[in-house]
Amino acid sequence: MIPIYFDLIISGSYDLLIEHSCKLLSQFIYNSSKFVRSLGQTSIELISFVRNARLPLLSSNIVKSDLIEEKDEETLEIIQLIPSLAGGFPYLSYIKNARYNSRDAVWWWLCSISIYTKLVPNGYNILNDKVSRLYPNDYKRGFGYNLDSCMKDEGFIIEISIDQKTGFVYGGNRWNCGTWMDKMGSSEKAMNKGHPATPRDGSAIELVALCRTTISWIIQMNKQNYFPYDSIKISSDSSGKTKLFFTDWLNRIDENFEKEFWIDQSNLSEYVNRKQIYKDTINSTLKWTDFQLRPNFIIASVIAPEMFNKTHIWLALKQVETILLGKYGIKTLDPSDYNYVGDYNYDDDSYDYKCAHGFNYHNGPEWLWLTGYYIRAKLYWSKKNKIIQIYMIIQ
Repeated sequence: MIPIYFDLIISGSYDLLIEHSCKLLSQFIYNSSKFVRSLGQTSIELISFVRNARLPLLSSNIVKSDLIEEKDEETLEIIQLIPSLAGGFPYLSYIKNARYNSRDAVWWWLCSISIYTKLVPNGYNILNDKVSRLYPNDYKRGFGYNLDSCMKDEGFIIEISIDQKTGFVYGGNRWNCGTWMDKMGSSEKAMNKGHPATPRDGSAIELVALCRTTISWIIQMNKQNYFPYDSIKISSDSSGKTKLFFTDWLNRIDENFEKEFWIDQSNLSEYVNRKQIYKDTINSTLKWTDFQLRPNFIIASVIAPEMFNKTHIWLALKQVETILLGKYGIKTLDPSDYNYVGDYNYDDDSYDYKCAHGFNYHNGPEWLWLTGYYIRAKLYWSKKNKIIQIYMIIQ
């Protein structure tokens, strides 16, 4: 029961404000379902001025989201704010220390810029903006126990580069977790402290996709004279510095993607658990982690669909529907996997290596944001495969 005067004043005011804010958004949002209107409200709820903030604070995950509908200026400010260090920008930030432990964030940032230039009138002008690099020669300021108390020393020493044969970006090691699946073990009792639950080192599938879509965008910007470069210089021990044209780089990725990532029925590797899926990574230290069924290929199939065989991806999406799709989102790991634990509990203080201190964060629990990419993938690839289906839209 709601008190009558509270209902009249507070609830009435709330409804009026929600209605007014929806009118300020695009016509698409205003005329859509309650679900879409609620999603539109997040573009207001998640951006605000914080009076006591010493530095501009930003969740790195916003880079992994699509651009904000009808909020070009706010989007521009976010894109301009993010970069600050050579090779990356902070995943978490405090008063003096920043954690640069995310290999994927810079790729999401570049993807956001590419989308911005396509959607916003004269969006390409962002390429003329200057970026402030606060610590251009920094290694990892203050790294060690005070910054990452659970990480082993080996986790700080990583290599990030491009596989010149395949064109795939790669990096990390088994003691570092640099993608969005970033859970670092912290339980001494369960002996998972310093062990990444999901290192995903090597070439992570969604990072390859982000790299591919960025290269494609750069090629177009160069053709339209908005970007001055058509190549990069790469170094190797055998040939020294060589020039790699963006067009050649893109072709290498396309030529090798299906060959390297697709697990077909004839694959006889000892590490195979599921067939007719895409590998999660390539050339990981532990090898078997490459073959785990995870939802990251769904993201890749939306970001860079040009890499995928339409028959293969449709078969893989059917596997997702059967195995990973849940009531609250998409499971982060195949339930038949030895490491699968579906229920997340950060307060777990048991001796169980697989779940103590929430070690299973990305080893089973369902994540809602992945469902958005799953729906987009189903819609896109059903058209490509000329499959007529009716999808229920959440109202």
